[in-house]
Amino acid sequence: MSMIQNEFVHPQNQKIPNLFLSNFEVADSKITALIEMIDAGIVIVDNNNIIQFANEKFFSIVNFSLNDIVGQTLENLLFRDQKSISVGNRSLKRGRTICQECRIRKKNDGSVVVRLSAAPVKNSGEVVGSIWLFTDIAREKKFENALIETKNFAQNIIDSSLDMIIAVSMDRIIIEFNRAAENNFGYKRDEVIGKHVRLLYADSDNSSLVVNALKDDGRWEGEVRNKRKNGETFFSYLSASLMCNEMGFPVGIMGVSRDITERKTFEDGINKLSNAIEHLADCVFITDDKGIIEYVNPAFTELTGYTRNEAIGNTPRIVKSGKHSAEFYRTMWHTIASGLVFRAEVVNKKKDESLYYEEITISPIKDSKNEVRYFVSTGRNITERKIAEKKLQEYARILDLTDDAIIMTDLNRKIIFWNQGAEKMYGWTSVEVVGRKVDDFLKIQHDPNFKNARQTIKNRKCWQGELNQYNKSGQAIVVSSRWSLLHDDRGEQVSLLIINTDISARKRMEIQLARSRKMESLGSMASGIAHDLNNIFTPILVSIESLKIENQNAPVYAGLQKLESYVSKGVDLVKQIISFTTTGSEHRELKKIYLHEFCDATHDMIAETISKSVMIHVNIPKDIPPILANPSQLFQVMMNLCVNARDAMPQGGVLTVNAAKTFVEGNYSLPGFEVKEGEYINISVSDTGVGISEEKLDKIFDPFFTTKPKGTGLGLSTVFSIVRRHNGFIQVNSKVNAGTTFNVFLPTIQTLASVSKEIELVQ
Repeated sequence: MSMIQNEFVHPQNQKIPNLFLSNFEVADSKITALIEMIDAGIVIVDNNNIIQFANEKFFSIVNFSLNDIVGQTLENLLFRDQKSISVGNRSLKRGRTICQECRIRKKNDGSVVVRLSAAPVKNSGEVVGSIWLFTDIAREKKFENALIETKNFAQNIIDSSLDMIIAVSMDRIIIEFNRAAENNFGYKRDEVIGKHVRLLYADSDNSSLVVNALKDDGRWEGEVRNKRKNGETFFSYLSASLMCNEMGFPVGIMGVSRDITERKTFEDGINKLSNAIEHLADCVFITDDKGIIEYVNPAFTELTGYTRNEAIGNTPRIVKSGKHSAEFYRTMWHTIASGLVFRAEVVNKKKDESLYYEEITISPIKDSKNEVRYFVSTGRNITERKIAEKKLQEYARILDLTDDAIIMTDLNRKIIFWNQGAEKMYGWTSVEVVGRKVDDFLKIQHDPNFKNARQTIKNRKCWQGELNQYNKSGQAIVVSSRWSLLHDDRGEQVSLLIINTDISARKRMEIQLARSRKMESLGSMASGIAHDLNNIFTPILVSIESLKIENQNAPVYAGLQKLESYVSKGVDLVKQIISFTTTGSEHRELKKIYLHEFCDATHDMIAETISKSVMIHVNIPKDIPPILANPSQLFQVMMNLCVNARDAMPQGGVLTVNAAKTFVEGNYSLPGFEVKEGEYINISVSDTGVGISEEKLDKIFDPFFTTKPKGTGLGLSTVFSIVRRHNGFIQVNSKVNAGTTFNVFLPTIQTLASVSKEIELVQ
């Protein structure tokens, strides 16, 4: 190559001085012409990166003029990022080439994207500069961006599809997987691209089946069973077709599928429902909105005797028995035509004219406009049940004739039958108790005999004994109970029969009889002892009185007075015993007593016996009706109860006396008392003392029973005896350390007149 001259003539005949150095080897004019023909900007720089040569294409790319580039370095002229060009220069000086895309500066602060290639220029093996090629790739980039936009647009269309779109290569490797596919399968796109499509099938041979079918026809449609990432399977309807290139050769398969699991489930449900209706034991028929039969199931034909062909096209009148009124049918049609369900028990007629009972339900079926289009009738043959019910009603009438409570329960003790005897005994009607557990409301679960009954019935199939129960009003009753297990035709236990006889009155009579006998024997003994003691005490008192007269000034006089006091207490005790045992004429001296006046008159006498540490509250309304009572005995009752209350409060407390009118419903018995219905005056005496334990409550009215060291045990027994003789009764409520309340109920004059014919009113 010849030496290059120091002055280069530009194709536009412009001279660039000093743009070439003598050590650049440039070929002849043919090479120069070739450089100008290249569709790329060419720039030659020296080792200082000062531009030595630029072809016409370069000027057209960057819009710089000759004057703009004279003496300029490449980096100052074209590159805003000095670091990247510095790295490239270092590579060139080491003899390496560079190639990259970058953005270079254009005149007037513009820029252009170019593909840059650079190589070192050597002279005798030494790098003396470099040659740079700048290819304008703006159109290429624009085309590339258009392709990307087109691809993105197509991808957006694919991803916006509600159907699953999956593309595979001919060897069934997944190359496309849209968003709907992601949502259905549970895989992300990156997880499946490049994987074999068998990953998505529950049946491994499905993909082969599709490919083989495509080879024959180029298209395939059908149902396939897919598998999600979590292992769940689902059904989809797949439409697949071959993808071919410009020459018509297949390059892949495009599949569009839709999840049809719900549809399959619905279809399966319809099939199952249809199959179930066909095999249903109940009769089913469907009519149009005019009542024309369109479908009957086999159970209908079997029960009625009409064939399917005979029934379809007819109306339900074919089974009409004539046993129902026109009003019944008007009500039925009005109900179902209004869109409501109609239920009833009907008597229908078979083809052979025989009658049968049926429990029917007619349901209207509406269309999307909420208009009735069809009616579905289901019917259950209840003929045998109706016959059985009739027999049961006959049995029930027989069972209702007895006063015993006859109860039938299932094996969980839930009541299924409750006769009128049970209603009378317990107070609950059959409607109130059927379906409830018998032990829940009779409160028998705490009775030891109940637990014994449950255990015995399991082993022996029957049990008999006494149970303590409660009626609806909360009153305790005692029943003699007989339990028997009932079995069906197969010998299986199905129910429990309980027959209860109320023996409460008998038990009370037994207790009262035992108490009366005890009281009678105690009374006889006490009366005999009292009279004997009275015969002893009388001469003693006479003798003491004589000795006192003779020894008024003697030292023994004080001792005689003390002795007289002791004997007098003995005489008082004898009088109390005689009062307890007597039912004589004293009781018959009854007077009309107004309690508020009576309490005012006796208040001071009672208060004198009460400690000052005990506060006394008396509340006796003036409008309380009068009672008939013996004043001295009533005073004895009040005194004994108040003294008992005082003794229960050794540290002091509150004694309260109240009175109120009350009405007692029904006749019943309490231990020692026969309570009659009517109006009573309730006199309550309450204390805040130590209370009475539960085990002692049953004994407090027994003669000579006492918990006090110096007590006689006759106070409360005397109260008991007096109240009973006045046709009243007593109730006691007490709790240890929470006080005691004695409620004395005495009949008003009106009530007393109805229960006693032997009262002598002393004016």
